[in-house]
Amino acid sequence: SFMNLRAWDPVVEKLSKSYRLIRFDWPGIGLSSGTGNEDATDLTIHDIAFKLLTSLGVSKVSCVGTSSGGTVCSNLIFSYPKLVDNFVISNAPSEVVKIPRSERPIPVQIQMLLSDDLLKLRTIWFWKTYYSYLWGTQSTPSDRLLEQYYDYNRRITKPMPISLYVSNYDFRVKSALDEDAISNGNFSSSYYNGSEASMRAMKSISIPTLVIWGMVDPVLPPEKLDQLVGKMPNASIKIERLENVGHYPVLEVPEKFSILLDNFLSES
Repeated sequence: SFMNLRAWDPVVEKLSKSYRLIRFDWPGIGLSSGTGNEDATDLTIHDIAFKLLTSLGVSKVSCVGTSSGGTVCSNLIFSYPKLVDNFVISNAPSEVVKIPRSERPIPVQIQMLLSDDLLKLRTIWFWKTYYSYLWGTQSTPSDRLLEQYYDYNRRITKPMPISLYVSNYDFRVKSALDEDAISNGNFSSSYYNGSEASMRAMKSISIPTLVIWGMVDPVLPPEKLDQLVGKMPNASIKIERLENVGHYPVLEVPEKFSILLDNFLSES
């Protein structure tokens, strides 16, 4: 969702003395190059995460995901249940999210018209307007952050031959969700609706889970928090509600986010 690994800089700065933190950009996004490897079409995004961790010799992790990254975590947990022992999810969807342009604020509509329809380039003014819309009131997007997002998203778009099937979208993707796979751990090549796959993955989660939620998120308002929690009936869930914080707690209140994360991992 236009983010990159630099979004985690403040959290890494605060927690790196106590934890090993691994972050990366998906192929074709942020600092990572694209891939033209046809074999990659058989990979899911959580496969990439798993293979990266395997190559680093990591056999156990806590998975932290914000927005669509939370859905990637839930699918990683489902597909590799012995890998993840704690789950932290922040302002993430539990069903398909579709917000028509006409329902966004007028300034956002204008910037989408100018940048997406006319210029075919998202200008710095687009990002200022877009992030002001998603932000809460406890902080404001810094000029440095906005310049980074403008710069990272100027790269030439390349096809991404990897199935990104977070709940925001409604793709049919390669997944491992048939009943035999659930019971015996042998994953098949069955195809499912992307949102169905994500919901079934969330339902399977039974590990300690921290949900951090910005309560003035215009995309995922408080009722979506309740909906998300309801989709994880088997998880041991702790909820932290952040008043006056919008869609990106990790960007808006990184110090608070780091404290909540540290406390949860220390107790788990």
